[in-house]
Amino acid sequence: MTLLPEQANAYYQSWLSVVGMTHGAAAIAAFARSHRTMAGQQIEVFERGYSTWLLHRGGGADTAEAFAEYIGPRYQRWRGSLLKSELIESLMMLKATQESRAA
Repeated sequence: MTLLPEQANAYYQSWLSVVGMTHGAAAIAAFARSHRTMAGQQIEVFERGYSTWLLHRGGGADTAEAFAEYIGPRYQRWRGSLLKSELIESLMMLKATQESRAA
């Protein structure tokens, strides 16, 4: 088991659960504020980008799944950079050790 889900949708759903929010404009803004490396420094620009993306998809509904699809490429880059860090590698080794001892 990895520390971070492979897919953005699973991560976003987990994040919503942890912070006690449901998907919507407030959740998007809160997610962007807490994930600056994914969203950038200007939350409004990120939100406009998402709105434009929705329109280009044919005016689809703003759903948690759509938002996860939008952040998907950003999430993969962010996850990849975290997984390369020594801290995450150490935590993953610790988790694997704990799991093997429990088995």
